[in-house]
Amino acid sequence: MTDTLLVLNAGSSSLKFQVFQASNVSVLMQGAVTRIGAAAQLKAVLADGNSSTHHLAAGADHDAALAAVMDLIGHHNKSW
Repeated sequence: MTDTLLVLNAGSSSLKFQVFQASNVSVLMQGAVTRIGAAAQLKAVLADGNSSTHHLAAGADHDAALAAVMDLIGHHNKSW
């Protein structure tokens, strides 16, 4: 299992994030939830270049954005 570090940057209508491997600070995943409070969507890119986009419920707030990020990380952290 790899130790990781999650960094969040919350703005008024966005939530940016990066997941780093703690031992060498390489990026494992990065992305952002944009348009929080309106038509929010989560876009993420993994270290291997694969990307994903997810639409959140209309009017999603920062709590919903963080939950979506944590859910996405949970689905991709097989060896983290």
